[in-house]
Amino acid sequence: MEFVDYYKILEINPDASTAEVKDRYRALALQWHPDRNPDVDTTVKMQLINEAYLILNDAEARYRYDIEYDLYCRYSDEELRKTFMNPSADQFIVTDEILAKWMSNARRQAIEIVKESLRDIKALSTTGIRAASKEILKQVIGYSILVLLFIALSLLLRKC
Repeated sequence: MEFVDYYKILEINPDASTAEVKDRYRALALQWHPDRNPDVDTTVKMQLINEAYLILNDAEARYRYDIEYDLYCRYSDEELRKTFMNPSADQFIVTDEILAKWMSNARRQAIEIVKESLRDIKALSTTGIRAASKEILKQVIGYSILVLLFIALSLLLRKC
């Protein structure tokens, strides 16, 4: 699995506390939420934000991640490049198999979280449209009845 810089995604320093990770995750999740960006496809960005949070918020995963992050930061060293590089993609490869599995699982979970959020938004939109339509119909019927009563009253007053 290729390495992903989760600190860069969450825009935090590697020495950030768990509370700072959580706060930054929440801020970015709100900033990039589809409701706040109706004309922008934020799916990939939200998936990366969720994936980064799932790894950096877990103490053991973050410990393992930080070891790989240190290697990644030193990746420009020619010896490290030979050892940890995927030659076909020129990407740094995660060497910790457990971390690679966790990152892969975090990616799957993040994708599911975003899909579920989009389904919820769609369901809420549909529900909102239905509720608004019912309310508009009630208003139209109410005003129609008032207009008919006004016309009937006007006709009665003219006959008198």
